[in-house]
Amino acid sequence: MPDEHLRSDEDVEQILRIAVKMPGGAGSTDLRSRLNEVAEELGITPEQLAEAERQYAAEKDHAQAMQDFVKEQRASFFRDLLPYLGFNAFFFYLDWKGDHQLNWVWYPLFIWGAVIVGQARRTFFTKSEAFAQDFVKWKKRRDRKRNKKALKDEALSVAEAGLGNGIHIALGTKVITPRLEVSDISSIQSSKDQKADA
Repeated sequence: MPDEHLRSDEDVEQILRIAVKMPGGAGSTDLRSRLNEVAEELGITPEQLAEAERQYAAEKDHAQAMQDFVKEQRASFFRDLLPYLGFNAFFFYLDWKGDHQLNWVWYPLFIWGAVIVGQARRTFFTKSEAFAQDFVKWKKRRDRKRNKKALKDEALSVAEAGLGNGIHIALGTKVITPRLEVSDISSIQSSKDQKADA
């Protein structure tokens, strides 16, 4: 077979992808075992494979986070642009209506416009330093929210699993109150009566 179509690592990767997708190509439908088989055939150690998987997962997460960030930034920009256009059209109407001259409308147009231009620069110039800084800040906030939610969910599941009678736990917005038996209520009442007598 001539090697004229093998010009880069990308060519090799594409051929391997096609071969792996072929029916019966790897002898197994389990993706994990297919990955291990190919790695073993290529002389890749399990440690190298695990490191490559971690790196791939990190790159995939970064790419997805960047895509989410760009989508959120653009939505935010257009949410701010529409009021700018609407209010300035109204300001033009008000300024022109009086004496058919434009006197004061230029101030809000240019001041607010400068803010919109700055926001557009940070939104659409994805190779800029400002965009990179905004992305890092956004990713930190997103990760903090995810960690906070995970901790809250874990605390709720632990609290729901380990509640005893008479315990009342309030976590965030969810309140967990166990049911009390009639005998528990009467024992609480009798202990209150004994304290009152003493």
